[in-house]
This record gives sequence, C-alpha cells and structure tokens, in this order.
Amino acid sequence: MRYFAMCSVCLVISGCSAREVVMNEKAVGTDGATLQLEPAEVEAGEVGAADDADAGTPEAGEFTRLVDDMTGIRNATGGTWYAFSDRTVPNSEPAVLTVLPDGGNPPGVTSPVEGSQFPQSADQVIMEDGTGPYYYREFRAEGESTWGAGFGMDFYSVPPDGGNIVPFNSCNGPFPLPDGSTTIIDVNNIDSGTVGIVLPYDASAYSGVSFYLKSFGASLAAVVVNIDDDQTSPWGGVCGACVAAATLTAPFECSDSWQSKVAATSTWTRVKVPFMTMTQDTWNNQGLKAGQIHTKRLYNLHFKFETAAGYPLPAVDIGVAYIQFYAGSDSSSSGSVGYGSGPFVGTFGDD
Repeated sequence: MRYFAMCSVCLVISGCSAREVVMNEKAVGTDGATLQLEPAEVEAGEVGAADDADAGTPEAGEFTRLVDDMTGIRNATGGTWYAFSDRTVPNSEPAVLTVLPDGGNPPGVTSPVEGSQFPQSADQVIMEDGTGPYYYREFRAEGESTWGAGFGMDFYSVPPDGGNIVPFNSCNGPFPLPDGSTTIIDVNNIDSGTVGIVLPYDASAYSGVSFYLKSFGASLAAVVVNIDDDQTSPWGGVCGACVAAATLTAPFECSDSWQSKVAATSTWTRVKVPFMTMTQDTWNNQGLKAGQIHTKRLYNLHFKFETAAGYPLPAVDIGVAYIQFYAGSDSSSSGSVGYGSGPFVGTFGDD
C-alpha cells in the first residue's frame, strides 16, 4: 500500500494550520463547514465545479490507453489499488496505524480498511453518457481529523524481492513502528497481493487522465485528484522521503503532489484532468509550476478527501470507473499512441 505522506508533514509542523479546499472560488471553511455548491452548477456530462478539469464523452479524434477497467485486482498498467488516511504511518506496508499518547489510534474509518485488498464492484453499471457497462471501485471514509483520507493506485509496481532499496526504510522517525523499529516497508512480506515496489510509468504520449466519477452519498462531493511524478514521489529520489528531510540534496519533503480539484455528482460523469493544468500542493512549498510535471515518470493516481485539522471528515462515499490516459486533436501532447506509454525505460536524466 502506498499511503499518502501528507500526514507526516502535519504531525511534524507544530499542528498544521486549518486550510481551505478551493473549488471554483468556493471552499471548505477553516471552521470545518462542509463544501457548499449549488446543484445548478453541475449538469449531466460536465463537472461545473471543477477548477481545472474537463468532462464529457470521448471526443472525435481522441485516442486513449486503458489504465483500469476494474475487471481485476491489478490494473491494466501493472499496479494495485489501496485506501489510505491520516491514521497510518506514511508509506507503511503492510499498513501500520499511528499510536496516540494514550495508546489508542487516531479517529476515523475507511472502507476498504487501510492495508486490505481493494476489490472491484460485484455489479456493472452504465455511465451517464451511455457507455459501459463497467465495473467500479467504491470508497467510503468518515471521521479522520488530521487531514483526511483517500484511495488510489500505483501505475506500475513489482513484488519485493527482499533486497529492494526502499527510501522510507532509511528514515529514523518520528514514525517508529509500535515495536520500536523503523522498517516502513517490509520487503520480505507479500501479504494480500497488494505489496509492490513502485516504479515510474511513462505516460508522455498522452495529455491527461480521464475517469468516471460518482458520489453515492452527498449530491456533490469535493474530490482532490493527485498524481505524483519523480519530483514529488518519495520513490523518485528528488524530494526527501523522510520526515524533516531538508538537506542540500533533498530540500523538500515529499508531500506536494500534483493536483486538480473536481466535484463528484450523483451521476456517473466522465472527468478529464489535463496533466499540464495540474498545480502543485503547498504543504512544503516546493514551488513547481503548472506544466512542469514529468509525464514520462509518473507513479500514482490518488483521489483524496480533505478536512481542516481538528475537524472530523464528513462521510464520503465515492465511486470511480474506467480510467484511461487520453490525447487527441486538442491535446498538447506531441507523442503518438505508439510512443511514450508503459513502464519507464531510459536514464533518469532524460526529460
């Protein structure tokens, strides 16, 4: 399981200040109030509350590469799905819950539970635009109160072989495991089939990622779409994998993922997120600009639900189906369908 490392920053920096989750000039208030969006802003076939993502049926001239049709545990690009939250030791595998001073665990619940397999749905559904039927994955969470919870997948991973060099395992805190050790990832443990050493995936032939999204709970739900490249993933070797890892070689901790903010509606709607419009999160102010994402070396796709520190995450119930990379006549990609797709091959000095 690849657990989002943002919680490491929250627990190190003297209590993260309350933040706003902005969506089309509307926000989750720092008082913990839920997002307010008018239903009229979202119509079938579009996500009106998205600040930097398009939606709709596939366009003429668009070509795609399947990422996951949800027909199995592993996706089409060679990765696996997992749930994560602010309750776990960041990047731990198998999942390890943090321990509070009183000996308990932080509040909150996810379904699937952190550290378990993430199966697809038993049924197939027709999308709002008439495509399908497709399987989907459904995620529920409620009550987390540091930053929130989420779910996602690695694009490509391989089983550990016992000798893998894992950046997290060189960290010396502040996250020792309950037994006092600091082995974040057990490279000798192949548990439920979800363990993997994450490797970069080359999506440079494409201009973005698309998926179908639905809220089974609230009629509108705020979703933060995250992608990590070699600059933002602790697997990439650029940012610091460890908490408080500010050094001359890695001046920033790995918490500032590339992001787009979208809204899940009560219908299965296709959402398109262009890579070059994604902006970087600002937990550590790494300072990368839109358009600087390295699409040749991508690591994961996450769907995240944020809350202000100290305010329990309201219940979320979200489904995702049929994920693709896409490009077309309106694309900024200069690649072709036959180039720049698949596990990264080359030297890491390449652009």
